[in-house]
Parts: sequence; structure tokens; C-alpha cells
Amino acid sequence: MMRALEDAAAPLPDLILLDLMMPFQSGYEILRRLQEGPTRDIPVIVITGRMIDEGMSRVMLQESNVLQFLQKPIHPKKLLPPPGIYLSDN
Repeated sequence: MMRALEDAAAPLPDLILLDLMMPFQSGYEILRRLQEGPTRDIPVIVITGRMIDEGMSRVMLQESNVLQFLQKPIHPKKLLPPPGIYLSDN
């Protein structure tokens, strides 16, 4: 987990794809940690291999930095419009 957070902090990425199914740490915990400090304004697209219902999707989309919540397998069209539209011009 620490390496993922360190990688996200320097240099700051424009967009993060976060899988909730992580081997050593909960993706939810990573998401919460990303909402702190210098990574708090980085947009996140969350993906999961678990079955999700509409309620869970709504809850995830209420997170301040979550743009999309997708279930695997992800068809490329699910990422349309392209992730680039989420990125600022900065």
C-alpha cells in the first residue's frame, strides 16, 4: 500500500485507475488515503471484480475524487468518453 501511495504522490499523476481488489490492502483504504494531502484532487476511476449493485455504485460515486465506478471485465467503451476529458489543462 505504501508504494502505491508514494507512487501517486511524486510526481502527481493526472488520473488514477484504482482496483478495489488489492492483495495486501483494501482498495477502499487506498481511496481514503488518496483523499488526503497532495493526492486529494486527483480524479480516480475505481474498478472492481466483485458484483456491484446500483446502491454501491451511487455510494462510490459520492466520494469526492471518484469519477467512475466500473465492474470487471471492463469493455473499452465503458471508459468512453475518453479518460482525457477528465484531465485539467494544468
